Amino acid sequence: MSDAASWVLLLADKNRSSWSMSAWLALRHARAPLREEMLAFATPQWRARVRERSPSGRVPALLVDGAWLWETLAICELAAERFPDARLWPEAPRDRALARSVATEMVTGGAALRRDLSMDIAARLPAPPLGPDAAADLSRTFELWRTCRGRAAEAGPYLFGHFTVVDALSAPAATRLRTYGLEADDDVTRAYVAALLAHPDVTAWCADAARETEDPSFTTRGGLAGAGTAEEQWAVIFSSELSAGGAAGYAETAARMEELARARPGFLGFESVRDGARGISISYWASLAAVAAWKADPEHLRAQRLGVERFYERYQVRVASVERSYAHERKHAT
Repeated sequence: MSDAASWVLLLADKNRSSWSMSAWLALRHARAPLREEMLAFATPQWRARVRERSPSGRVPALLVDGAWLWETLAICELAAERFPDARLWPEAPRDRALARSVATEMVTGGAALRRDLSMDIAARLPAPPLGPDAAADLSRTFELWRTCRGRAAEAGPYLFGHFTVVDALSAPAATRLRTYGLEADDDVTRAYVAALLAHPDVTAWCADAARETEDPSFTTRGGLAGAGTAEEQWAVIFSSELSAGGAAGYAETAARMEELARARPGFLGFESVRDGARGISISYWASLAAVAAWKADPEHLRAQRLGVERFYERYQVRVASVERSYAHERKHAT
């Protein structure tokens, strides 16, 4: 069994990435030792950063034991293989054959439906007119769900009674129905969609999707605060100019803030230089969550107010992701 550090799932916006959702649900249901790495679609660094991590340049991609998997169904298969107790495929051979056929059809088909009903979990939108291909895709999806439920009507609320890979692949379509106010015309399918949307892992994913849309800085910083990776590093760049007479008590306050920052979780380092009235200080942090917690520290808040009222003529704060770092140090003879 792999340890937690070796399972890394690269995914994109939970509000919009249907394939990421399906892979995540299978892994989550299996209770795989998972660490998420988030890359938001609408960021300038998306294409470059995703190609550094995913061989296909797409998401999802899973790093396990030093090897990448970059296709949703392959990730689901690995979860089923490594965690057989999760029962991600039906036990009965005939049901398992049907489940694999349906799963493959879901992965390879439905392009028109995904095009006409784009993924937007947190939104509630009027249904657009469906073209004939998208309407056929939707009808076929309902037909597949009814067929599976017909084999497991008494076994539980999901397509084969218990939650399987096919439910993980169906979840994005269920969220699209809710987004656009669409329903199936039969009770069996409507009951299945309601059960799937109420699944705890599906509701957890949708809650994260809502958080993304409520956070205006999500797309500018590439993911949710606190969802960082081991390689992540953030710099808070504080440039300032002291006001006339503002130096009194400034050095003591600055020294105390450095001491306080060094004691905060996620602190990585500090650099500062001042030439007369003008200066620049840079603190380094392991995640945006650590940056936010430092900004909200009560003693730091008091120092910020003091700076506005007494110390600074002007200042500017910039928060930046450190994409690359290297160094040189001259060696002196001893």
